[in-house]
Amino acid sequence: MLSPGRRRPVLGPRTRAPLPPDARRPHGQRPNLGALLVFAAHGQVFWRLGLGMAACNVFGARLGTRTALSRGAAFIRATLLCVVAALIVKLCLAQLRL
Repeated sequence: MLSPGRRRPVLGPRTRAPLPPDARRPHGQRPNLGALLVFAAHGQVFWRLGLGMAACNVFGARLGTRTALSRGAAFIRATLLCVVAALIVKLCLAQLRL
């Protein structure tokens, strides 16, 4: 909702104020960066594999986001149920083969 004569939105009691740029940064990445630095210092990083995995992760996240936004919640729910059912079948088969 915009107030008269103002170009910025008015924050009502039920809206959240926008987060500052520093608050949007994921805090969970700091330990990963520290671990990467330690392993890289000892030469224990497979750079090609890691960069390939990172690129595929970004591609998959973008594809998944576009699919979720274009097809909606019903598609996501059906996909999730199919994946969970497949995992249940896989685990049951693995237990029966013991």
